[in-house]
Amino acid sequence: AWLTCDETDSDAIVLLSGLAAALASSGTAYTAPPGPVTVDEPAFTRSVLPAFMQSVSSIRPPVTIVIDEVQLVKGVQARFVLKAFINALPAGSQIAIVGRSLQGLPLPLWRGQGRVADVTAEDLAFGVAETREALEDLTRARVADHQVARVVEATQGWPVAVYLMSQAHAPD
Repeated sequence: AWLTCDETDSDAIVLLSGLAAALASSGTAYTAPPGPVTVDEPAFTRSVLPAFMQSVSSIRPPVTIVIDEVQLVKGVQARFVLKAFINALPAGSQIAIVGRSLQGLPLPLWRGQGRVADVTAEDLAFGVAETREALEDLTRARVADHQVARVVEATQGWPVAVYLMSQAHAPD
C-alpha cells in the first residue's frame, strides 16, 4: 500500500481516509470501521480512533505500506492517526515512513520494536562501484577511474545527478 501525503492530510479524517483507501487498494482484507467519522471530541479519541485501530489490527495477511511526504502532516489529531495506524499494524507488517522531517513520531520506540528502520540520504547515494556501473551502463563505454572519482565528487553519489552527468558530452 502507498499513501503520498499532502497538506490536506493534516486533517485527521482526510489522513484516516487516505490510509484506509491505501489499504483497501492494496488487496488486503481491510474493512472500514462502522459508524460516523468525526474529529469532534470526545468521539474522535474514544470511538473513531479505537475503531480504526481495531480495523487495521485485523488486516490479514500483514501489509507493507509506504507513507510518503510525512513532513506535510501537521497537527495533533493527524499525528495521533499516524501513531495509532502504525501501532495497530499486525505483526509482520512493514512500513516505510518517508519525509524531510519526521518530528513528532516515536521513531526510537518503533525502531526498538523493530517496526521501522532508518534509511538516510547516505544510504541512497551511489558509492564508487555503483557510480561506475551506472556511468558505464548509461554511456555504454568504459569509464576511467579519474572520471568516476570526479563524478562521485561532483554528485555526492546522487543517482539523478550521476544520470545527468552521464548525459553530458563526457564525464570529464
